[in-house]
Amino acid sequence: MSRSGMPFPVLCGKETAMNSLFDGRSNDLLKVRAWREHETLIVELAGEIDLATTDLLRWALRAAENLIIPPHPLVIDLRGVTFLNSSGLGQLIECARRCAVLAVSLRLVADGNSVIRPINLLGLAPMLPVYADMEDAVLAL
Repeated sequence: MSRSGMPFPVLCGKETAMNSLFDGRSNDLLKVRAWREHETLIVELAGEIDLATTDLLRWALRAAENLIIPPHPLVIDLRGVTFLNSSGLGQLIECARRCAVLAVSLRLVADGNSVIRPINLLGLAPMLPVYADMEDAVLAL
């Protein structure tokens, strides 16, 4: 069980289970949605990613990792994120490392400086590749 009291997800691959898994997990500061486009799992985050939402972000990323169908990528849509601090970056880095172990590509979609700037300033672009739009992220080789 996580520090926030939310149980970590169990391995599950059914679409209906994925939808119910993410239902009700959002809060006032961070909204979480997930769906599949073909075999690619897409997780959409909107709002602020900081200490107040780190547990929810950690939970959402772990849930997504359990729903990945290797070798298809995990795409995290951050276009709705208005703030991203170091705790959020840390969770994305951990997710990238776990995806690498699974031989799965992690791809971020972002179009605002609140996400792109900290990734570039810290030299994280090789580990956290950012795409400007969803189509590029899903279709990238």
